[in-house]
This record gives sequence, C-alpha cells and structure tokens, in this order.
Amino acid sequence: RQSSTVSTSDESIGSFSSTTFQYQYSPTTGLPIFDIDTCTDDELLGEESGFAPRSEELAAIKEIRQQLSKDEKAQLTDPRMIIRHWRAEKGSTKRALQTLREALQWRKDFDVT
Repeated sequence: RQSSTVSTSDESIGSFSSTTFQYQYSPTTGLPIFDIDTCTDDELLGEESGFAPRSEELAAIKEIRQQLSKDEKAQLTDPRMIIRHWRAEKGSTKRALQTLREALQWRKDFDVT
C-alpha cells in the first residue's frame, strides 16, 4: 500500500489540515484503487466542507452510491467524485447522479482513466 497525503490550506480562515488515506495503485493506470462502498466518511467528504451539514452530505453520498451500478462504481477515480458532483449541483441528488453518470460515460467514451 502507498499513502496519498491530501493537504489543504485556507489562509482566509487561517486553518491547515492534512489527512493521509491508504490506497493501492493500479500498475497500468497509476490511479488509486478503492472500494467506494467501504471508504471512510473522511475519504468520501474530502477536506472541503461548509456547503451543508456533514450528516446531510453523507446521506446524499449514500443515496447516490446506492443508485450507481457496479460498473459505474468501478469507474470512479476518486472517492470524492460523488460529493463534488452533489456540491456542484447545489445539493440536488437527482442532478448530481445525472452529471456524475454523464462524466463517467464521457470518461469511458474517450478512454480517459
């Protein structure tokens, strides 16, 4: 296993945090290998916060994750992809699922790993 350290800093509020997640990496793509269904809450939410209460964000991730097929879950390249789409769609689970599926299809169509 290799470590990926994710660090963020926000000078506007004077905070700094660092979290280390443990992933295996694909020898062919170099991307992290993870199981979206067993990721920790911190892995799913990432370092960004403040859009909605943590419990609401985790509930949205769970709802979207349950609607993804096994193949779609396997295409996720980062545990935070779900929450990024949900936040980008201003908390709309329906639109987040739609845009996430469109992004995954685009990546598949253009062989982007």
